[in-house]
Amino acid sequence: MSTTHSATTLFQLQQHDLDLERLLAEQQALANALQASTPIKKLRIEQARAQQELRAGLQTQKEAEWTLEELERRLRTQEQRLYSGGITNPKELSTLQQEVQHLRAQQSRQEEMALEVMEVAGSLQDTLRR
Repeated sequence: MSTTHSATTLFQLQQHDLDLERLLAEQQALANALQASTPIKKLRIEQARAQQELRAGLQTQKEAEWTLEELERRLRTQEQRLYSGGITNPKELSTLQQEVQHLRAQQSRQEEMALEVMEVAGSLQDTLRR
């Protein structure tokens, strides 16, 4: 390889290296400008708030589902007692029937609440995806 060819190659390499340094500096300047941008900061704050609301919504959804499962378990237990034929006292039987009706009403309200919470969590997830 000749000396002039080597010098030309080294010069081209140096030019590429300088271009790379310039582009990296521009990239860093743009990244800093974007981080300092007020609209972007607002969007990041809104995103963090939406994520926090989503976590709270999902936790509320889990709690609503757990409560519903507990009500269903209690209702099954009381219905088994009611229909097993083991209770012969009419007053106790009437009380148990009232309790089963009360549990069914609670279950219905809890199902509605769980559905509402699921809808809210779903809309929060949709908002966060945007």
